[in-house]
Amino acid sequence: MKTVPWNRIIILLVIFCSIAAWGEPFSAWTRTKGLIIPFRSVFRLKETTPPPPAEKKPITFEVPILLHHFVEDVTDEPDFLRKSMATRPYYFEDQLKALKNAGYKSVGFLELAEAYRGGKVLPEKSFVITFDDGHADLYTNALPLIIKYDFKAVVFVITGKVGQLDFLTEGQLKEMVKTGLIEIGSHTLTHEYLGVISTWARQEVFLSKAWLEENLKVLVPGFAYPGGSKNSETEALVREA
Repeated sequence: MKTVPWNRIIILLVIFCSIAAWGEPFSAWTRTKGLIIPFRSVFRLKETTPPPPAEKKPITFEVPILLHHFVEDVTDEPDFLRKSMATRPYYFEDQLKALKNAGYKSVGFLELAEAYRGGKVLPEKSFVITFDDGHADLYTNALPLIIKYDFKAVVFVITGKVGQLDFLTEGQLKEMVKTGLIEIGSHTLTHEYLGVISTWARQEVFLSKAWLEENLKVLVPGFAYPGGSKNSETEALVREA
């Protein structure tokens, strides 16, 4: 029998391994963002890397959202607009009491976002309490009742109005956040209707969120469009923010 030289065996082995590994450096480059991995390491990586997770099905759920502006007894009779948006304190308490007795649990938009991503299961009877604008009566009339019934609420703040007459002060907002029951959302800088403006829509969205995060040291997961006015451009801005 004819003996094959040892150096030829090594050469054949190298060629065989090279053919078996053909194409692997490209997949390794993709997985490691530019790091070149030796062929043997590539094989080991393929053997130990778990299969990609199954595609998640879209998560859908319905959660009632209660909207409030004022919680007060309006004493200015001619102020029909304010009266139309106000909830009397005794009626607001009746609402909270009824919801509590019926077993409802209030959540915020942070929890809704987590549930949407599949990381949290919401209580069976979830709902959201929201307040638009950030008026001063929220601190004096609504907050004590929210604490009494141990509900969470979301306040959408017009940041350019903070500290002005009839609006919450920065100090009051900080006190409310410390209760652990109040989540803060953005309601723009000056309450502009975003669906009809374009040149300064970005600052209305971004500056309001930045003020809240910087001054109140909170996450701002929610945004409320003033008057519900929006368009595809402003929706894109809100997603970007």
